[in-house]
Amino acid sequence: MILKANEIKKVYNGNTLNSPTIALDHINLEVEEGSFTAIMGPSGSGKTTLLNVLSGLSEPSSGKVIIKEQDIFQMKRDDLARFRRRHLGFIFQDYNLLDGLTVMENIMLPRILENSEVPEMREKAEHLMKLLLIEEIGGKYAHQVSGGQQQRCAIARAMMNDTSIIFADEPTGNLDSKSSKSVMNAFERANKDNKATILMVTHDPYTSSYSKRVIFIKDGRIVTEIYRKDSQKEFFNQIIDNLAALEVDNSDF
Repeated sequence: MILKANEIKKVYNGNTLNSPTIALDHINLEVEEGSFTAIMGPSGSGKTTLLNVLSGLSEPSSGKVIIKEQDIFQMKRDDLARFRRRHLGFIFQDYNLLDGLTVMENIMLPRILENSEVPEMREKAEHLMKLLLIEEIGGKYAHQVSGGQQQRCAIARAMMNDTSIIFADEPTGNLDSKSSKSVMNAFERANKDNKATILMVTHDPYTSSYSKRVIFIKDGRIVTEIYRKDSQKEFFNQIIDNLAALEVDNSDF
């Protein structure tokens, strides 16, 4: 088990006019190495908050997050920052690439920060660019390539340090359907060919249908989860059915 969350609770304190808000309500979750998991739920359900806590970007009000047998919130701040840089990869909606660097240089950046040898960095970057089908744009600057190519560059960068887990927050949120498909194919290759562990938040059923497991969250609680057993199309239909069930307010009956 590469990640384990125990009794995670996240409370945002209110002011004199508002009572505290419970964003996460005693979440328990396990993620196996090499898995591809999506987290889905209605707007305001807590899915992004959960991803932020699991990745160490936000501290829970209570509970534990164990990654690679390390209780990450027991670490000192500098140790946690170092752990996240070396073991965790992050992919966001906005790519977060540096326009002044080429695609290859952006991909190599995590190894540059670790003062790795240049030939080693280049070899690793070239392997990842070939895996994600962007080897032909390695010499171009980030602003010169499409959104889908930029996001595949971000995926390669997240994998550069042989990352233990990739955390992705709405990775196709800013992309058109063609670019979204190319990015999700890249995720699928990274998971299948490089055994990358991926934990992804998305609102899009098509995007989540590329995963092998979908966790559904509502009101800060995990309500159900499903596993892909058949074709992607059948899994997509399962996801749609579960999302529709989440939208039903039992108080209406």
